[in-house]
Amino acid sequence: MLSTPKNHFPGTFMLSLKRVSQAFWITLTALVIVVTIGRPAHVIAQGKASGDTKTQPQAVATADLILPVWPNDPPTWNAPDQPEVDTTTDKSNKIAGRGLIRLTNVSTPELHVFRPHTDPTNTTVLIAPGGGYSILAWDLEGTEIATWLQSLGVTAIVLKYRVPTGREPQKWLAAVQDLQRSISLIRANEIAGITTDRVGVLGFSAGGNASARVATATERMYEAEDESDTQHFVPDFAVLIYPAWLVKQGTDLIEDLTVTSETPPVLSLIHI
Repeated sequence: MLSTPKNHFPGTFMLSLKRVSQAFWITLTALVIVVTIGRPAHVIAQGKASGDTKTQPQAVATADLILPVWPNDPPTWNAPDQPEVDTTTDKSNKIAGRGLIRLTNVSTPELHVFRPHTDPTNTTVLIAPGGGYSILAWDLEGTEIATWLQSLGVTAIVLKYRVPTGREPQKWLAAVQDLQRSISLIRANEIAGITTDRVGVLGFSAGGNASARVATATERMYEAEDESDTQHFVPDFAVLIYPAWLVKQGTDLIEDLTVTSETPPVLSLIHI
């Protein structure tokens, strides 16, 4: 279902999808348009679900480069006491017959960089996996998307942002800080060998919530750390895939999101 919500992001629609598979395949089509044609504000992709076709298990992709988000410690937060760990067990739910990587206790944010495999488009997409601000769905909503973007000539960067944040007054704040800092780093050309004309964010679920907050932000959510933080922190476009906690009733946006004429183009796909 294609609909225009109240107080919606400018130049966009929201796609209400009954199946996650629909969201996935329509998103792929939409991203092709966004990153290759370069008209994200005006084009909405529509597509058909792929049915129940099963995918083959794949090895987890390894980034070409891993960089820290912060030069020292990240902004103050209630960091986990336990080490980073994958919480998936043999009893965990599977997708297409295989397990997922569910990272938690992430206290050191990182940028996992996947360089283009073909002629570069000079577009960089920063990916924020979902996980309810408790875990990161690292491969399903991170590295798998990154490797696909690589094939399009896009620099894909999976952000390992801080989780869990359930003890924070604003559980989204750490993720937003990590996203804003990452956007500034990309624009400051801090990633060797990467040329970027446009920086977009692609967020799933909780990552979509954080990405929406970054796209509509009017101020930096942390004190500047260095020269990189003189760069703008708002992305050039955003793709929100079944984003969490953005509407209060129907399609009315929450009060936290202030949409103005300066808000970049946003494509939002909601799963109901």
